[in-house]
Amino acid sequence: MSPRTVENTNRIKDERRAKILMAALRVFAEKGLQASKMSEIASQAGMSNGLAYHYFESKEALFHELATIAMDTSLGAYRAAAAAPGSAFDKIRSLVSGIVPSAYRGEGRLFFLLMIQAFTFRDIPETTRVMVAERSPEYSSILTSLIRRAQADGDVRAADPAMLAASLTAMIQGLAVISTPGYDIAFPDAETILRLISAQK
Repeated sequence: MSPRTVENTNRIKDERRAKILMAALRVFAEKGLQASKMSEIASQAGMSNGLAYHYFESKEALFHELATIAMDTSLGAYRAAAAAPGSAFDKIRSLVSGIVPSAYRGEGRLFFLLMIQAFTFRDIPETTRVMVAERSPEYSSILTSLIRRAQADGDVRAADPAMLAASLTAMIQGLAVISTPGYDIAFPDAETILRLISAQK
């Protein structure tokens, strides 16, 4: 097999995997893992049930890979914000400004809905449950540390920094939950959300 043929074959495989993953993301976000079926996912991906199973052995394997992608991406954003130049409040603003739009638009919203399931539903795969339990404390750790430093700078109001971090996180997750088509609401931007913790009146 020529190098070009191998390259084309690998590209096709990667494209099929990506289609299946995105189809699964849409189905899981709408129905949840328990009510979803591989046949629905395959249909949404535009391929046969057998071909979908060729790439992923089960819907649980799909859910786990999507949850891993979501955590890798979001934790990467948290780490990048914490390492960026500027004050602690600048870092918080950068993080919130990056996350808020994705909470209620496009694929970002679907990933938010999937991760809410991963954090709260009992029927998720055990491997996913363990992964989420092991990795999720880093979100709070990074955000709480930034808030504590911003408080020392006088940029964030005096309150339990862990409580403020939890409040910010809950509000952003809530945006994803209520941003269903046809739901008429004026979604807050990052600056509006940041006023909830800001020391500025």
